Amino acid sequence: GTEILVVGRGFHIRGTLAILERMFGLLDRDFNLSFLEVSDAGIDESLLAARKKKEHESLQQLLGTIQRLQTLPDLHKWLHEEHRCYSVSRQHEIGYISPEVKNMLY
Repeated sequence: GTEILVVGRGFHIRGTLAILERMFGLLDRDFNLSFLEVSDAGIDESLLAARKKKEHESLQQLLGTIQRLQTLPDLHKWLHEEHRCYSVSRQHEIGYISPEVKNMLY
């Protein structure tokens, strides 16, 4: 099968793993996914704590969402129409800073 190495930050790797395992699991090909978690060193501790909290909450929602993605068209629709980072119609939401994070920054 095809070997794929995915590199990601520690706070982000679980969500990445969940999405990619679902995506590659829907393909009719043999893939071997490997994940390399890189250090979160250098990120301010308060920002890292906020990011970990956000990622944890997002992961819980993502795990529920993934259950309904049973086909590649399902995944494509979700990724390009619903996912905040990849949906063109939701790009205006990028850059929104929650009140919690604003309090830590300012």
